[in-house]
Amino acid sequence: MKVRVHYIDNTQGEQTAVKIGIEEWQQLKKYLSEASENNKETIDFIETPVKVDKIEAKPKKRSFSDFLMDL
Repeated sequence: MKVRVHYIDNTQGEQTAVKIGIEEWQQLKKYLSEASENNKETIDFIETPVKVDKIEAKPKKRSFSDFLMDL
């Protein structure tokens, strides 16, 4: 099984978390649940939804002379 992982860095550039797609998560969760049943070891998934606000990029303010230079 291949899982595409996206690392999330903090402001110091340290990796603090990972993000995976929902399909990969469902496959990984199924795999771990089956492994748990076969090995008699319990795996509890504690899912805590977190609301992530959308970050909107604000256009960079440009002077009129910059606009003219781009023409």
